[in-house]
This record gives sequence, C-alpha cells and structure tokens, in this order.
Amino acid sequence: MNLLRSIAIAFVGLLVIPLAGVDAGSEKVAFPANFRSGVLYQFLVEGAGVKTEYLLKGQTGTVVLKEPGVYQYGDTFYPAVESLRGVIEVRK
Repeated sequence: MNLLRSIAIAFVGLLVIPLAGVDAGSEKVAFPANFRSGVLYQFLVEGAGVKTEYLLKGQTGTVVLKEPGVYQYGDTFYPAVESLRGVIEVRK
C-alpha cells in the first residue's frame, strides 16, 4: 500500500495523471520517463528546490519533498508542454 501511495504522478504516453498526495519526508515522488526514445527529460518541483536527474525513456527519477504544501512541477526542457506539468500535494 505504501508503494502505491508513494507514486504521486503516473504518466501514460504524454498524458500526466495526478494521483494522491504524499507524506512529507517519508515518501518518494516518482517521475517515470515513458515518452519518446532519445529525448531527455528532467522534472523540477518549483518551490522545493529539487529536481530529478536527467531521464531517458524507461528511466524513473525520484525526489523526496520534506515540507508539507502544494507544489507545481514541470519538465525543465519542455516547460510549455501542459502534459508534462502538474501539482503534488505533500501532507504532514
């Protein structure tokens, strides 16, 4: 159950589906890169100062958010692509 709650974002093609929030400091937020091959992705969580490493198709990057709050995230290479942006809610 904890594993399912720890994945805050799920990607299907280029569609981002926000899921349940995560608990502060104890759960990882996963960003799977299941998009086009040969393209780099990197997700930045605004206001938290954290980002994933560079990701290629099939790789997953994770971050841990230590402070409760609502954070916006987006891809650093494609900031205007709506399907690569979303919101994460971090609970106490």
